[in-house]
Amino acid sequence: MKIQETTVNGRKVILVDHLFRKKKIEQIYRTLSESYVYYRGQLSSSADHFPKMVAHFVDLDAFEALFFYEDVAGLMRQCYADVPHYLYKAYVNQTCYGDVNYPHVDCKPRRRDVTVLYYANPRWDREWGGETMLYDDSGAFNLAVLPAPGRVLIFPGATWHCAGIPSRVCPVSRFTLAMKYTLSAKDAREVRSSRPRDA
Repeated sequence: MKIQETTVNGRKVILVDHLFRKKKIEQIYRTLSESYVYYRGQLSSSADHFPKMVAHFVDLDAFEALFFYEDVAGLMRQCYADVPHYLYKAYVNQTCYGDVNYPHVDCKPRRRDVTVLYYANPRWDREWGGETMLYDDSGAFNLAVLPAPGRVLIFPGATWHCAGIPSRVCPVSRFTLAMKYTLSAKDAREVRSSRPRDA
């Protein structure tokens, strides 16, 4: 496993490669791309009339029981050994050529939530684009992360970021698994308990 750290606007950003072997990356891809129903149900902005394809994990207990999650949880414990983090949301985004995404944050600056992105495609060529872009608080571009197979990107939820769109030559959808963590066990329990299990 290779772990690299950098900062964006003074906030720690972690890039992890080789968390999983090739066979497991392929197994995770099949699980995320074939086992769940994707629907156009998440708007990037009020001006977007074509919401993106997303699949939410409503039952997070079941999500945490998936065959790969303990590796992610172990990575979080390793990267944040001094402060425990609690999962409160998980979903998969499916992005195709022609989609539109906008820069956004996942939480308010006063919160210290952490976003974990797992790039699920077992193959990704540089020419396919689709980089995740991170910006500083002034809106200036700061970092681009290629969705390499099995790569994990960890960053503060208050960091401005945007999912890049696959290029015209990309023959597949871009799948990313997003996991949101909070420092508050109480907040995580409240969010998890508020989700209807039969949704």
